[in-house]
Amino acid sequence: ISASTGITALAFDAPPEDVEAIVQRSEEMLFSVTGREVESKTKPLSEFVGQAYAEIEQIALGGGRVAGVATGFSDLDKVLLGMRPGSLNIVGARPGVGKTSFALSLALNAAKAGASVLFFSLEMSGSEIATRLLCAEARVSNEDVRGGRISDDMWEPLARASEALSSLDFTVDDTAGTNVVEIRTKARRALHGKDNGLVIVDYLQLINPVGRNRNDSVATAIGEISRSLKVLAKDLAVPVIALSQLNREVEKRPDKRPMLADLRDSGSIEQDADTVMFIDRSLTEEEASDEKHDRPPLGTANIIVAKNRAGRSGVDVPLAFIASRTAFTNLARTEG
Repeated sequence: ISASTGITALAFDAPPEDVEAIVQRSEEMLFSVTGREVESKTKPLSEFVGQAYAEIEQIALGGGRVAGVATGFSDLDKVLLGMRPGSLNIVGARPGVGKTSFALSLALNAAKAGASVLFFSLEMSGSEIATRLLCAEARVSNEDVRGGRISDDMWEPLARASEALSSLDFTVDDTAGTNVVEIRTKARRALHGKDNGLVIVDYLQLINPVGRNRNDSVATAIGEISRSLKVLAKDLAVPVIALSQLNREVEKRPDKRPMLADLRDSGSIEQDADTVMFIDRSLTEEEASDEKHDRPPLGTANIIVAKNRAGRSGVDVPLAFIASRTAFTNLARTEG
């Protein structure tokens, strides 16, 4: 009754342009009825110390196993120590390098390990996402599938992949032009009552700002979005991965290795993020012959961990990139 009365009062009293804010606040009030949002965050330090000590014990008992959601890339997990609940994780790369492919490979790994994945695709359709995942899981060529060049021996692995993917707790939202309020609302609904959630947004610059003043710069709008994503991660106690474009300055340098200053539109992205990773993938053979470029070998990629609040930063993690399936995997190693 109290929540209903409060929502009614909001609807009557708020100015018409604040509809998005009213909807968000109304949903928070409804969720508070279940007790999900009403717990006070104010606790004595001793309680937090107890929680931290218990986490340390769990890590020790697990032999250094990652906390939170694992990426499924063993060398990267050793550096990140897992994507922790409440963390904002930024993945940046130049166009065409493989941001979406990396995010999908990571999401698939996490879902297979038992995570509840919610993937917001603001650029690609849900069917395109599914096709990429099917090809990656079935280990068949994405280009052949899209071109209709499907041989008889490809149908069985595609059918098995379809069955395996359908059993995962993996949700895709391909609404174009969505905003942070809508992302928050959908994430709250999709992950309500789930202990091991993961939210992925592809990509940050395509999110519509809420209530943006025409005098606001793009940097201001992007800063508000990145802060909102960090709040979302903390409120839902899940890791959020947001893909980000890089600015054009990286193209002007002889050394095109991405760095924190290359994050497009706003320094707030770097400030709000708990981790910032860049994808530095191999060039074509013609580009690789240019001595100015010191890049990973063809068929590989470096994940540059440029910022990492929970561990080491400035670390390069090599991964294999399988272009035919647009998929990233652990790099095979030869012992001895």
